[in-house]
Amino acid sequence: IDFRARFLWRLIILGVFGYFHSLLYVGDFLMVFAVLGIPLIFLYKVNIKYLVVIAVLLFLQIPTLYNLLHSALNPEFIYKQDWAFDDAAIDIYANGSLLEVLKFNAFSGQVAKTMFVFHSGRYLDMLGLFICGLIIGRIKYFENVEQNNSLTKKIFLFSTVSALIFYSLRVIVP
Repeated sequence: IDFRARFLWRLIILGVFGYFHSLLYVGDFLMVFAVLGIPLIFLYKVNIKYLVVIAVLLFLQIPTLYNLLHSALNPEFIYKQDWAFDDAAIDIYANGSLLEVLKFNAFSGQVAKTMFVFHSGRYLDMLGLFICGLIIGRIKYFENVEQNNSLTKKIFLFSTVSALIFYSLRVIVP
């Protein structure tokens, strides 16, 4: 059964709910999830090996690595993150009426959230995680939990060690 049309319909509904919720809370990510879910429709029939490669490339945060390398090679380089969020926006949230917040979040807040997702590289991580979910579903991982017990333990160990290493680096590197 080809579920792609129904999945797109559900993404549209998710996006609509997300937009209305983001009028009150601009940090809502449902709209972002809806937009980032669209590529899954095109990746639905792609071989698992290629999906793994795509997910790994997304997790590598290549644009961030490029900026890191660029700043290491050129000390004068400053990466400017245009978050589209300024003091006026903070003032609206702190002192504005509900109507002012709704007006701001209707467009400017959406732009600010989109710029944050883009400049922080979160869209790459989220899309990579979505692809991992597609892979997990394809291999029916949760339908065979007992058979995957060894793999689950290896993933847990790898994740724990990685988390400790990255947390240590975060504390050590300013």
